[in-house]
Amino acid sequence: MNRHSKIPCRLWICMGFLFILMLLLAGCGGRRNGLTTSDAPSPVPSGTIWDRIEAAEQEAAGPKMILGPIKQRVNDQYKVYDPFRSLREKNDERNIAAQKAEKAPKSQPQREEGGKMAYLTFDDGPSIHTRKILDILRQNGVKATFFVIGSRSEESIRSYRAIVADGHALGNHTYTHDYRTVYSSVEAYKKDTERLNDLLEETVGFRPKLIRFPGGSNNRLSHKSGGGGIMKRIAAEMTRNGYRYVDWNVSSTDAALPVQKRAEIVKAVLQGSGGKREIIVLMHDIAKKTTTVEALSEIIAGLRAQGYQFGVLDRTSFTFHFQL
Repeated sequence: MNRHSKIPCRLWICMGFLFILMLLLAGCGGRRNGLTTSDAPSPVPSGTIWDRIEAAEQEAAGPKMILGPIKQRVNDQYKVYDPFRSLREKNDERNIAAQKAEKAPKSQPQREEGGKMAYLTFDDGPSIHTRKILDILRQNGVKATFFVIGSRSEESIRSYRAIVADGHALGNHTYTHDYRTVYSSVEAYKKDTERLNDLLEETVGFRPKLIRFPGGSNNRLSHKSGGGGIMKRIAAEMTRNGYRYVDWNVSSTDAALPVQKRAEIVKAVLQGSGGKREIIVLMHDIAKKTTTVEALSEIIAGLRAQGYQFGVLDRTSFTFHFQL
């Protein structure tokens, strides 16, 4: 009897053990690796990086108040490297500058029928006088054309940019202005011209197609370096390459002497313009040509009194060529 009375006791013990085991198993169902269900990580949302940022903010912070700053940080961190980006941006800037330069001449005044036009040109700059010349032109509301040479000085770079910024035309007068170099051959002239255009493209964003030969197309020194007919060959080649060369039909005579008298410069221009409907006036922007700067305001006033308007040279404007 004692043996039979022990059976129910053992049965109850087994049933109790099973009950406790079931409770333990149920508790472990919500705990894996020591984490409760609430501790378990949320599944990583699929989609773009912005989807993942938004999901993380919803779970961690609720409101999306910091979404903007986070996006900015992610944008900075995950910016895709584009090796051609800077080149494209630089080309865009150059194209804009070139378009502005091409449009600038169109802003010159519309000539009245039968009216007269004067094109003031300055060779050989930039110099210490360039800023003063620009100031005088600005004060008188006049645009001009500058045939510059090459210089990488800080002041020259600023002058190139100031000329363009003020709406004047920029022309190529070769980099070196060295007759023995530029007139030694057609290729030598092209190389020197392109060297300056490289600098101007780097500085102001475009390559001028308007050129003036050092000494003019009929200069008397080029044959000593390149032989007879060198100017004809150079002029023909540059024209084939899309360049337009310009001489002049009125000289200020400021190159006749190291320092010409101011009164002589004014007289030469105002007398030289007589009987001409369109004039291209040659002046120089060189350090020693102080009297050219002094004469400029009087030249402008005198030409206006003769009925001239002022314009800049371009691909379609009046031009003048010496006989080659």
